[in-house]
Amino acid sequence: LASCNLPGRESDMFNNFGYDKKTTDNMIGIETGNKGSGNVNGEYLRYYTTALAKGWRLAPLNNQDNHSLSTNSHRTVIISNDLTQNSLFEALRARRVYSSDDPNMEVIYKIGAHWMGEVVTVTAGSYTAIVKVQDDEPITKLEIIDGNNNVVASQTFSNQTTVEWNPVLQVSANSYYFLKVYENDTNNDEPSYSEQITVTAPIWLHVQWAHFLRDTIFKNHKIYLP
Repeated sequence: LASCNLPGRESDMFNNFGYDKKTTDNMIGIETGNKGSGNVNGEYLRYYTTALAKGWRLAPLNNQDNHSLSTNSHRTVIISNDLTQNSLFEALRARRVYSSDDPNMEVIYKIGAHWMGEVVTVTAGSYTAIVKVQDDEPITKLEIIDGNNNVVASQTFSNQTTVEWNPVLQVSANSYYFLKVYENDTNNDEPSYSEQITVTAPIWLHVQWAHFLRDTIFKNHKIYLP
């Protein structure tokens, strides 16, 4: 397994994220935070959406990379059945991962029964996301962002440390959707910022082509598809 570390530090790094079919199964993540730079300052987070738009199936990662004895609050969170090596590697391969500026932010993000990181074949229609977020600091906003980098659903909150949200997504073409969580940094985890951000791996929704053809292109012609 491999990840894109320190994206953007050098020009043309990772061949400008040019998609490589031979390595796509092994590339499982990209840093959205490194050392003192977390999601909140955007230094690395912007390359996450760049890589996703190029076709890579990546989960966001956050880390220490200290070069010192100091620590920061950044975490890569792996959603695993247990802490055995096999389970952790299975979760990484499934991209069931999120990147948090906060050390104890707990996030569930699913569409129907499908977890963050999954690739799901669907028909065009409406799909309900399942979002549950818990922390010891106030959660201020949740967003779901699509493959065009558009916010397709958003919800604000006030002084709540546990929230649940079930937005409905209208899906008509292949895309991906990831969750972005904003919270007030009342614990002063990020000394230079008043806010912390968490981002999840996307859920990729692939619309069945046969149904798309049947329902749109050929609906006025005598062509029959299964």
